[in-house]
Amino acid sequence: MSDADPNCLSSLFETEHCAIRRQQRNISDTDLQFILDYGKRQRRAGVVFCQFRAESIPIDQRRDADITRLEGATVVLCKAGRCVITVYRNRAAFRKDQKKAKYDNRPEAYALCQWCQLSAAGD
Repeated sequence: MSDADPNCLSSLFETEHCAIRRQQRNISDTDLQFILDYGKRQRRAGVVFCQFRAESIPIDQRRDADITRLEGATVVLCKAGRCVITVYRNRAAFRKDQKKAKYDNRPEAYALCQWCQLSAAGD
């Protein structure tokens, strides 16, 4: 999907908005990493939605309350997949997110986004 490893939370940049929303919604770093590892990714509306649905839960962890509480969570990544923009929980949002218009899906369109450029400039 991108040059950055999507399975490594340390390689992702997190916006201030996302940090606030994660605290409000009680989603830890471990939870966020789990959603990114097992969630279904879709490019829509110029971003990447990583949606954690019931079928995303690994079979051996379906009885784990810490995992099942994440059902319905969505992580919104920048178009390059390197920056976490926000996190929310809403099972009904999956249908709305899937219906959003697709934008430019060419790979070169996902080189860097405004957040990636800001984080690269700060390094």
